[in-house]
Amino acid sequence: MNDRIGGSKIKKKIVNTVLTLLITVALGVYYILPNPFTGAQLEKDVREYLYNEQGIMENDILRLEVRSSSLENSGEDRYLAVVYFKDEPELDYGYEWDAEGKIVPAYITFGNHNPKHYQIKIESSETNLSIAVSNDIKNKIKEMADQEETSMQEITSRIIEEFFSKRDQE
Repeated sequence: MNDRIGGSKIKKKIVNTVLTLLITVALGVYYILPNPFTGAQLEKDVREYLYNEQGIMENDILRLEVRSSSLENSGEDRYLAVVYFKDEPELDYGYEWDAEGKIVPAYITFGNHNPKHYQIKIESSETNLSIAVSNDIKNKIKEMADQEETSMQEITSRIIEEFFSKRDQE
């Protein structure tokens, strides 16, 4: 009788341990990997936008990629569709959802897939502006920010303002 009781306790511990491990792994995968359904939905929405609203034909598209990145302050994933057209393969056309859930153009840039061009990409939405630059430029901006004990955003903002001020004076 004692063997049965002890055996059932061990079985319960094993079952609880296995269930805990399965739940932990499932939650880990859910939080680590991007949500494929959201990416797939963005691809579908962008294709519908391009075909139905912009009059672009399916065979005009060389490639469409969906990328995701976590937003710094919220931890939410941000999805972006990047489209390469056959007649302009050196350009990236970015599309995203706006606040109302409609597809809107996010940017056009020379892509880093094209080795002839260094990338400077400006993405904008209603409240955010993000700029992608080469690692060399990023490191220089970081070095300046560290020296001046300020943020990289502040340095970048100042550089852009100085650029346009000089340009306006010419």
